[in-house]
Amino acid sequence: MRWHKGTGYFPERKTAMDQLKSEGWFKDNPNFLTAFNQLLDSPSTNNTAGALMGPFPEARTFIQTAIQKTYAGTSVKAALDEAATKTDKAITEWNSFYK
Repeated sequence: MRWHKGTGYFPERKTAMDQLKSEGWFKDNPNFLTAFNQLLDSPSTNNTAGALMGPFPEARTFIQTAIQKTYAGTSVKAALDEAATKTDKAITEWNSFYK
């Protein structure tokens, strides 16, 4: 609940939602409840399914590394080009397992 209140992100547990409701959080902050209801009421489609990339964890690591490299002085283009190359390779390898 503290994480939700500090960030606005959707609580991960139903019990947190229930407790937020019981303590009046949504009564005092109705826009959060509106957003949550819109998310919960959305139909499941390819557009609402989220990231559907097999090597998503690796890609995230490549991007995080690229960001760190830019802080260390690497150009943004060079860092992102390297991340893209590594991500493309990971996707190609992932796809080869499912052909």
